[in-house]
Amino acid sequence: MLYNLRILTETGALLYEKTWTKVVENIENFRTMIPQLFSAMMRMAQSSMGMSLRFISVGGISVSMSNNTEAGLICYVFYDEDDGEEVGQFVSEAVLREFMMSYQIEDVTSPKLVEFKQQQKTSLFLNFSNLLVNAIRKAIKSVLTEFKKKQGILSADIIEHEKVTGSETESTSGGVEIIANIKTMVPLIDSIMSLKNMGNSIVTFVEFTTNRLVVQKVRTGCLVVVGQKNIAAKILETEIKKYATMVETIQGMVSALQ
Repeated sequence: MLYNLRILTETGALLYEKTWTKVVENIENFRTMIPQLFSAMMRMAQSSMGMSLRFISVGGISVSMSNNTEAGLICYVFYDEDDGEEVGQFVSEAVLREFMMSYQIEDVTSPKLVEFKQQQKTSLFLNFSNLLVNAIRKAIKSVLTEFKKKQGILSADIIEHEKVTGSETESTSGGVEIIANIKTMVPLIDSIMSLKNMGNSIVTFVEFTTNRLVVQKVRTGCLVVVGQKNIAAKILETEIKKYATMVETIQGMVSALQ
């Protein structure tokens, strides 16, 4: 659950802020004190230790920070501690990346940043609110890309209503190439799992000579993973559940904001 999001310059000038009032209305002084306090703590840690503090959690609220040194920008995401450290990192990175891309910011000399330094008006970035939900959604692709870096994982994709989100599919021996067509079968798997009240259970759908195709239900759609069969089944299951949980958490964030 997201509470607050802020994008600042390295000197502390606020470019953009979004607070979800329905979430924080019962948290005393959140809007006026907590974002500034956490941001100051992170800057102080960087100044005193000479290194970036990318995560902090106090009293059930977590803060994840991503920065871009070339542009001198920092993105802070304030969210529920139960959502986990890695989720916050994926979201803050995705939001900052989308912000910079939307305003064609590459470094401190980019026209939009120069204009902001001259005018000091956050209204220059006000329309980013229209892009924010999509930016957070893109964090799911980052999660899947990270999953695919694991040894033995050949592809990892979310299939939802015939729409595929995730890593690039490699055409290798053993049937990995069928992932492009598996989207037609996933609604059936989804229906079977729902009818049997299987929740987020794992279903091994197809086994090949060297690879295994695994489908796991997530909040919206299914996580479809192709992994090498030489990965121990328990290890593969643990990894799939870990990344499926992160995907579901981000899907939940997106759903709450729509």
